[in-house]
Amino acid sequence: MSTPYAEINWSSGVNERGEPVGKPDKNPNAAGTLVEPDAIGATNWMSPSFSPQTGLFYVDAHRSFSLYYAYPTNKPEGFSGRDVSVWSDSSLKALDYQTGKVRWEHPLGRWEDWAGVPSTAGDVVFTGDRATCWASKPGPAKLSGTLMAAAPRRMARSRMNSMGGNT
Repeated sequence: MSTPYAEINWSSGVNERGEPVGKPDKNPNAAGTLVEPDAIGATNWMSPSFSPQTGLFYVDAHRSFSLYYAYPTNKPEGFSGRDVSVWSDSSLKALDYQTGKVRWEHPLGRWEDWAGVPSTAGDVVFTGDRATCWASKPGPAKLSGTLMAAAPRRMARSRMNSMGGNT
């Protein structure tokens, strides 16, 4: 399925094989090209989850912009040129797995947000923002909000590591 759940400006759509069709004016150049999203993408390392009870696919979505710069060809610079992130915002989105449509969304805040989104058979969704970890029954437009911890996630990760958990 190739249904957009985030805004992008570097592609005009998808071809018959479902591959993105790039816009040449969004290629990196020496002056810099504003591209949405940044190199992290709309979601990437933030692991999503699926609930068979609700039929929803939960994902931490990242809206962001970067300036991409082209450098001399003899100096490799990362993915398709060097990027400099200039703005980002994150939200938890619940997507209908059959249509790809966003059923509801909960804002998580500005800048990078790398939380995964585990969900349980009891229909509880977990995620985090820059300072807190949330667990809640999901619902339209917002999490009903049970605060699990008011500690930075790096502290929670350290605690998880000390207990043998994964980060």
